[in-house]
Amino acid sequence: MEPASTFVGVVVSRTQLSVIERPTGMERTFPNTAIGIAALSDHLQTLHPRAIAVESMGGDQWPVVGSLVEAMLPVIVVNPRRVREFVLEAGLLTHEATFSITNAIEAGMLARFAETLRATV
Repeated sequence: MEPASTFVGVVVSRTQLSVIERPTGMERTFPNTAIGIAALSDHLQTLHPRAIAVESMGGDQWPVVGSLVEAMLPVIVVNPRRVREFVLEAGLLTHEATFSITNAIEAGMLARFAETLRATV
């Protein structure tokens, strides 16, 4: 698979980073610590992704985003509402299902959003 065809979604929670890689669907988690963020950045550098989408989550995302930018990785910070609207419009989830999604599902939605966004740029 071409490295440029990889898209990544990252969900930042207080304790962990949930990551989904598209199109493989590979799921990974890293601790939301300085060591975990560095490990995430190192891992993503080996993938050479075309885009990495990170949800804007009230500031918790900035250490992750800063590390990815420092590593010169193609990161985009997205509005969670915009991602949910995309998922609903695409028919990937129903409105009711968006209330019970897990971090892994959300990371997958972010990766899909990044893939679609980059395809139009």
